[in-house]
Amino acid sequence: MKHADFIEADLEKANLSKAVLDHANLSGANVVSAKFQNSSMKSAFFVDADLTKADLSNSNMEKADLQNANLKNAEISNVTLNKANLKEANLKGADLADSVMNGTKIKNADFSYANLHGADLREANLSGVHSKGLTFHLQIKEGKSVEEKFQRGDLFSC
Repeated sequence: MKHADFIEADLEKANLSKAVLDHANLSGANVVSAKFQNSSMKSAFFVDADLTKADLSNSNMEKADLQNANLKNAEISNVTLNKANLKEANLKGADLADSVMNGTKIKNADFSYANLHGADLREANLSGVHSKGLTFHLQIKEGKSVEEKFQRGDLFSC
């Protein structure tokens, strides 16, 4: 389904696991509780899409555009999001454990109560990110690690 057009489609609870949706356009789509496990969605468009409680685990979303998408309580663990656009996305309570977000645009996204344990955020733009209750794991030199949990609702400024 490469280059598929699902603009403003109602795909609530759809099972699109193992789908190839590279360059697909799901802008404004309702994909609440949809399943996309193990899918390829490289350079796909999810601008303004509602992905509340969607399962995107183990998928490749490199260069996907998720600007202003609602990913509240979504399962986004072990997802490749390199160079993706998550500007102003709602990721409250989302599980992004072990996801790779190198060079991802995350400016002004809401990560309140999200799980970023083991996530790779190298070169990601984190300015203005809302982080109340955010949980993540920092890997430090020499194999040492630190667990951090934000409770004050601070904003990252990188």
